[in-house]
Amino acid sequence: MAPMKTVVVVLCCVLFASQAFGQQPTQRHPGRSKIRTGTALLAAGLIVMPLTSGNSDGRYNVPLIGLGIAAAGGALIYWGVGDQRKAAQPNTTIGVMLRRTAGVQIRRSW
Repeated sequence: MAPMKTVVVVLCCVLFASQAFGQQPTQRHPGRSKIRTGTALLAAGLIVMPLTSGNSDGRYNVPLIGLGIAAAGGALIYWGVGDQRKAAQPNTTIGVMLRRTAGVQIRRSW
């Protein structure tokens, strides 16, 4: 039973360990969760479409539920990609200091 306790303790230490003070938290790319959610909605819409459409009483039913879910997923993907493109563009800041000595600072960040 002792090896099992050791495995449980090691797993708890690995799973619930906090970051060290000197480490910076990893920055998530903006739009990534929107793209993942949009992809899931798009896939769900494409799966639901054949299930909601069918030929009943000689008429063809339009799969509005599936189309709506797929359209919402596509819009969310488009929105997430736009957020990622905005974050990928560099930002330039120019600072000028005029005192005893003049200085110019140019800072470019992504």
